[in-house]
Amino acid sequence: VGIADHELWIGRLVADQITDQQMLGSGWSVGDGFMIDGVAHIWAMNAADHVLHHATFTNDEFTDLGPISVDGEVFQGFIDPDVFRLPDGGIGLAAVNGMRVEGRQPGPVCLMRSDDGQNFEIAQVLLDESGVQDPAVIVGDEWVLAVKVANQETVKLLVGTPDGGFETTASVPGGDPDLVMETNGFIRLTVCGDGMLKTYISSEGRSW
Repeated sequence: VGIADHELWIGRLVADQITDQQMLGSGWSVGDGFMIDGVAHIWAMNAADHVLHHATFTNDEFTDLGPISVDGEVFQGFIDPDVFRLPDGGIGLAAVNGMRVEGRQPGPVCLMRSDDGQNFEIAQVLLDESGVQDPAVIVGDEWVLAVKVANQETVKLLVGTPDGGFETTASVPGGDPDLVMETNGFIRLTVCGDGMLKTYISSEGRSW
């Protein structure tokens, strides 16, 4: 039940093909990460305590560094992490307040900041909506945000800024959105749907 049977895998994306795939462990879910000084840093939910953990993978060794702290405490309410670099060089974490209360919809999406990837502080509410999950973020002059609509196979796209707010620009069928800035400046959105991965491209996040 839950994420105990989920597996965490890592691989390399080469010419739209995933190579060098390796399972890092079971009991991990909704992982995200990026490279820092040649080391893969990973943030994922752990089945043992149902909180976000920070881990590293280098020289074929996976190391769990333990739960992250938020404002000095380990908080079980955050789910669906998306991790990215902030304009000031810090590590940004967008996650959903998913506290399990009967009848409560997931949301809002919160923005947290860290210098070391282990100790985070809440910066602000990124998207003050309920009924959203699985955020994905592209940082720029305008931020692009993708969220899955809870209990629907729909992904909503929004454009705006953390301080100025976001407006909905599009929606596509699917779930589990991921956003990537390509080297040519285009934004690639990948969603799961109909048993396959679907890809959309946009130049500014407004039309796909």
